[in-house]
Amino acid sequence: MYVNRAEFSRLILGFIPWYIIENLTFGIAGLFVKPYFYFTLLLFVQQVYNKWLFETKQVPEYVDPLTNLFDEKEDEDV
Repeated sequence: MYVNRAEFSRLILGFIPWYIIENLTFGIAGLFVKPYFYFTLLLFVQQVYNKWLFETKQVPEYVDPLTNLFDEKEDEDV
């Protein structure tokens, strides 16, 4: 995580305008912003973790959670 701290900081700083809007709307915008914020953090951590697993050769291939999120699974029996 130490290597990715600049990217992580940009990610966090990108949400500052949304939290300002949340304060201006008395928390109503937080109903939409907070789940998106936590989902974005989850994907970032998964991406960093998958890169680490691949670099330490604990898995045979790198699996990016962003590109594999909506991939369709092919049926081998068809």
